[in-house]
Amino acid sequence: MKPYFYLRGLKLAEHTVFSVQEGQKKYYDPTFGKSVAYSSGQQVKRSLLDFLAEETGEARAPITFNYEITKDDALSNKEPWSPCDPSYADQLIGGWMRARPGVVTLKRRSPLSISAMRPLHPLLVSLNSENLTFDRSDKPGQHPVRVLNASGKELTEEQIGEYL
Repeated sequence: MKPYFYLRGLKLAEHTVFSVQEGQKKYYDPTFGKSVAYSSGQQVKRSLLDFLAEETGEARAPITFNYEITKDDALSNKEPWSPCDPSYADQLIGGWMRARPGVVTLKRRSPLSISAMRPLHPLLVSLNSENLTFDRSDKPGQHPVRVLNASGKELTEEQIGEYL
């Protein structure tokens, strides 16, 4: 394990990638008349925390993903739950929030503030379509999924299978 990592500013970047699964964030540069991709500070922070977890070998905090089956039989995405535990490096550095109906919201702001990352020059970039994802579905044992029915009762694995 490496006890430290370096952050460094760039003067030259030959190739960089900004990408999300759908709807890449972009802004219009009026000087050069083209759309230019950028990454939000949150997207950059998440990439940094993923890198930290890979380098140290420490698992990210387990996040519970919540869904609800509505009265019209549609699947609604609800707020994910964080363990709100600073013993996980990503929670310590990245902060947390846990909001539930009828319960006081737990929040801790991140001590790490990152601005949006944008290209060095508008003519050095192009927008391409790639089908990428940054979800955590590759570790279902660590990041559980909860599905509630319209009355708020949690479904069993069998009931979820029947619904799907």
